[in-house]
Amino acid sequence: MNLLQQFIFVAETVSAQFEQFRKVAYKCLQQTVFRQVDPDPVAAARCDVDGLAGDLPGGYKQRLSMAAALLHEPKILFLDEPTSGIDPPARRIFWRQITALAAKGTTVIITTHFMDEAEYCDRIMIQDQGKMLILGTPEEVRNRGGKNLTMNEAFIAIVENSRRKEEL
Repeated sequence: MNLLQQFIFVAETVSAQFEQFRKVAYKCLQQTVFRQVDPDPVAAARCDVDGLAGDLPGGYKQRLSMAAALLHEPKILFLDEPTSGIDPPARRIFWRQITALAAKGTTVIITTHFMDEAEYCDRIMIQDQGKMLILGTPEEVRNRGGKNLTMNEAFIAIVENSRRKEEL
C-alpha cells in the first residue's frame, strides 16, 4: 500500500466522514507530513505520497503516524515515543503541534524517554517496573528528586530512591 492509500485506509477506518478525508488526504500528507514538519525541502522531496510507508527515511514514519492519528480530530490522543528517531528541528515542531492540540482542549498522553521533553507536559508520571512512583507537575517531580535538579537528574534520583527502599 502506498502512502496515500495507507492514509486513506486510516481515514476510512476511523470515520464515517470518509469522503471529507479523501479530499484532504493528499494535501494533508504533503503539507503536514513532508513540508511543514521538515524544514529541509530537499529531504521532504525524497518522500512521495505514491511511495511505500516502509520506505520512508528516518523519522518520517513517526510523522506519518502523527498525521494519521490526527485525521479524526480526537478528544484524547495517545502518543508512544512520538519524537523518537526525529531530528531536533522536527522535534520542536512536533512539540509545538502537541502543545497547540492541548491548548485547543485535546487531552494528550505521551510516553517518552526524553526527560527534557517531559518538561513540556502539564503533569508527569514516573513509573518503574510497573509501579507508579510519582504523578505531578514538572516542578513537583524535580522537587521530589532533590534541590536544583534537572528533570533527568530528578528521574534518576526518584527511581534509585524507590529501588533502595525496596531492597530494605
